Amino acid sequence: MGRAIAVGFAREGCSNIAVGDLDSAELEETQNVLRSYSKSLSIEAITLDLTDETSTASFFQKAIDKFGRVDFLANIASYEPPLAGAHEIEETDFDEAFSSNQKAVGAPGSLFIMR
Repeated sequence: MGRAIAVGFAREGCSNIAVGDLDSAELEETQNVLRSYSKSLSIEAITLDLTDETSTASFFQKAIDKFGRVDFLANIASYEPPLAGAHEIEETDFDEAFSSNQKAVGAPGSLFIMR
C-alpha cells in the first residue's frame, strides 16, 4: 500500500521522495518501481524501524539533509495480529501490535516523505 501511494505522488509530479522500510529488499524494489515512473525523481531510500526512536530520528535527519524540509508525510505501515478473539491472541502478537501501532511513531515498515 505504501509503495502505491509513493507511486501516486511520483506520477503526480512530486520531485523528491524519501522512503523508509525495515526490509532492505522491499526498499530497493520501491526505489526501482518509483524510478520506472519518473527518471527525474530524486529518491532518498533509508532503512527504517519506526519502533526505534534513534532509527526514526536518523531517517528524518537524512531526509531533511537531502531535501531541506518535509512537506508531506504518509505513514502507511502497521502490524495486525492474527484475526482471533482477544483471549486467543498470543501475548507476543499483542505486544508487537501495541508497540507498532500505539507506542511507536508508526510501525516497522514503510514511511514516505515527499516534497
